[in-house]
Amino acid sequence: MKVARIATEVNCQDRKRSKTPACITTIKGYSLHRMRPMTTVLVLAALAICPCARAARVTATAQAPAKTYRNPLLPEREIADPFVLRVDGKYYLYPTTDSRGYEVFVSDDMVHWDRKARAFMDPRGGDWAPEVFHNRRGDGKFYLYYTDNMPGMPAGEMHKQIGVAVAESPLGPFIDKGQLAPESIDADLFQDDDGSLYLYYVELAGGFKIFVQPMADPLHKKGERKVMIRPTEEWEKRSGEVTEGPFMLKHKSTYYLTYSGTGADSPNYGIGYATSKSAACPFVKYAGNPMRARSTRAYRHECRVHCAIMFWSSTKDCGFSEAHRPSMQCAFIERINSFNRIIN
Repeated sequence: MKVARIATEVNCQDRKRSKTPACITTIKGYSLHRMRPMTTVLVLAALAICPCARAARVTATAQAPAKTYRNPLLPEREIADPFVLRVDGKYYLYPTTDSRGYEVFVSDDMVHWDRKARAFMDPRGGDWAPEVFHNRRGDGKFYLYYTDNMPGMPAGEMHKQIGVAVAESPLGPFIDKGQLAPESIDADLFQDDDGSLYLYYVELAGGFKIFVQPMADPLHKKGERKVMIRPTEEWEKRSGEVTEGPFMLKHKSTYYLTYSGTGADSPNYGIGYATSKSAACPFVKYAGNPMRARSTRAYRHECRVHCAIMFWSSTKDCGFSEAHRPSMQCAFIERINSFNRIIN
């Protein structure tokens, strides 16, 4: 991420989060906890330890004290699943908040955030894990991919859907354009070098499976969807059979599909990745997964903006050979600086 000044201090404080009905839901004995307190902490901690970032650090002076990241980022708010979009030098933060749509926070430096008007109002409720795609190569509009409650379903059961809304500005208001996938969560839209669009998401029906759906444009599906990832490994089944939170990156000719595995409310929740030479399968899971496990720290749904940073961090201490490390480290710092999904 391109910041005006890298933090000289990171104060990573965990907070206990309230387990409200909007945050917790049960599917076949698996409790889904959507509020993830360590998400922002991981982003900032990774930036602080990054050797490439440290080289660009500006020394604080008495006249201009250093801007310092302090976590939690928005201490007065309960937020999770942060997605950050960079547009014209400003950063737009879209988190999970009150489950009635999405708010947007804006920053010039990723240290100080201002809450703007609500970007999306949703009468169905149950909103979490937003992602916004800026269609720079197309109509220039902004597309919000949301997860919310399916209407008309029995109370007390979890029935989620993925839909899309569109706006002229990153601030919204986003106008709902309808459902893209029923009984599904965690949408991620990826645009390849050639302009092709792929929607990755998790289908809940019959178990947590990550699908890819080719898209004709940000609103319309094209062709058949395919299963990319399903729970097959022991760590993905340890506390419930779950693979969720997909996020796609590309480095040179290799596609990296990052995801989270097993029950999000358990100490076994972790992050893994799989690689392919194509955006639409087959993908091969990394044998050293999980890259990170929650253990005593509250890792949650890492695969959004900060999943790339977690992935970069893992190249230093697990998962990659010495030959991969230099290029991968610099590549992912470039990804952070440019907010680009494709790193050459």
